[in-house]
Amino acid sequence: MPTGKKFKLSKYIPVSAATTFLVGSTSLFFVFTCPWLSHTLSPAVLIYNALMFLFVLANFSMATFMDPGIFPRAEEDEDKEDDFRAPLYKNVEIKGIQVRMKWCSTCRFYRPPRCSHCSVCDNCVEQFDHHCPWVNNCIGRRNYRYFFLFLLSLTTHIIGVFGFGLLYVLKHMDELSSVHTAVTYPYIFQQCGSTSSFTFI
Repeated sequence: MPTGKKFKLSKYIPVSAATTFLVGSTSLFFVFTCPWLSHTLSPAVLIYNALMFLFVLANFSMATFMDPGIFPRAEEDEDKEDDFRAPLYKNVEIKGIQVRMKWCSTCRFYRPPRCSHCSVCDNCVEQFDHHCPWVNNCIGRRNYRYFFLFLLSLTTHIIGVFGFGLLYVLKHMDELSSVHTAVTYPYIFQQCGSTSSFTFI
């Protein structure tokens, strides 16, 4: 996770909420719904959802805690007057192609192509895509694949949980007042909201 100069508790609210929803709703599925599905359909239901959930958590952790590709800043005593002397843009030749590089006054160096300064993390990130509040990290060169796999596996996992949960509710329509059905019914719709939040933000 990128390091910042000041600790802001508000930055950790989205990632904490995402973790709570993901782990909480899946735990309810395993405790209240999955035992009946494993007994009625097949034990493979439990194995599949457990492996998928672990894969989701692994990619979520990698996207959250891995360095996205932060460029180190110039030392405090290194070229203190650069902000006044350096031009805003600099043209360099890379593999025979002229590339325009922009000076970053915060990190005090010329940013390479596809590198941008994140206003949230206050760092220059290589191949910067965006800052995702749900993982409290920038998405860049080093963690982009894990973020993409997280979204893909999360969508697959949620569809599976939603489908199995809906099947459970439909098979127990005459027992809606029971604890297992009462717990299953609301969380299958909460799964849809979780997927939408992760995917579109």
